[in-house]
Amino acid sequence: MGHTFVLQPGEWSFNGDFTDAGGQRASFEGRTLIRHEHGIWTGDSWSQKTGEPASRFENHYRIQPLAPGALATSWTCVGTAGRSAGQFVLVEDAMFSCGRSEDGQNEIVECLTQLSADRYSGRSLLIRDGKLFLTMSALLIRAGSAEEVGPERRS
Repeated sequence: MGHTFVLQPGEWSFNGDFTDAGGQRASFEGRTLIRHEHGIWTGDSWSQKTGEPASRFENHYRIQPLAPGALATSWTCVGTAGRSAGQFVLVEDAMFSCGRSEDGQNEIVECLTQLSADRYSGRSLLIRDGKLFLTMSALLIRAGSAEEVGPERRS
């Protein structure tokens, strides 16, 4: 099975939990829209604490299309938290995204494990100033797929 998230256009919903370095947990939700147009891929996403629109973060990614046979490609992001850049790397059923903010203050590592063509399990960590800031776990589901369910929490 080949990867579908980012590598194919589509809309994805996600929800999960994040835990800050002090152990405080909160739920979050969001959506990502991937487009492949004019020799560049884009990803527009938003996420927020569940039920708290004021906590909304938005990001706009520009992704270099993956060359045939390549295992990695680069991305840049402009979003609520500033500018960042990184790479997507494919390793069998996993897709890693590793990046750093323009000011060097934040580093993020994400691992998305493909469960099916329409479903990924994600784990992430955010390092701020060299120290763990928060961790995240989420389930991503392609919108309109047979695996998409209602707004109730997915495990």
